Amino acid sequence: MFFILLSCNENPSTVLPSNADVNEIVIQKTDKITIYKVTNLNLTQEVRQALISSMEEVQKMAEAQNIKNVSIESFDFDNLYKSVVNGVVGESFSVNYKGASEAKIAFAVFRENDQPLINPTLISVRAGKNIEYGLVQTGDRVIFEKNNDEVRSVRMNINTPNQTGKITGCGNAVALCIQDAYSNHGWGSVYVFLQTLALPQTGAAIAAACAIKNCT
Repeated sequence: MFFILLSCNENPSTVLPSNADVNEIVIQKTDKITIYKVTNLNLTQEVRQALISSMEEVQKMAEAQNIKNVSIESFDFDNLYKSVVNGVVGESFSVNYKGASEAKIAFAVFRENDQPLINPTLISVRAGKNIEYGLVQTGDRVIFEKNNDEVRSVRMNINTPNQTGKITGCGNAVALCIQDAYSNHGWGSVYVFLQTLALPQTGAAIAAACAIKNCT
């Protein structure tokens, strides 16, 4: 199982690691996760194409998450983010939803090294309520809610809405991996949950590590 424990945030910094691309600016860093703002037109186009290619499934997942009128124009491609779990192979690229919604929403895709982007995911964060991962290609949903000092989860599939916990294959492995990070480590899981509430890209880093580990 995959598990991360974050420390308190360091101050956001524009000082890049020596091996970082010049088009990447660090906007948040902890001892385990680093989030960058990326300026890269080719990469932005790749992420945009991934959204276009999976738009029908994204819209279906968005509807299940009560997010209305999703389109290409709903997402902010002027601001591309990269999220990584430090020391873990794989990275996430995400763009935020800019339409009207009570939730913070991000569309994310993942890759290992320079491989093609995989596993489009819709991440929804409702402050003080829950975090949801929608695995677009398989229709799997994993929802997390904080209850006192625990984080509880529900798993389901939008194609079988009357059945819970019925996730199989790669989707199942990713769901279990994310679930482990949020649910099985006491206050460590609570801290990860709170970090994701603040910034969905934290959740994208977790999902990236899980996807790379289980789907490549």
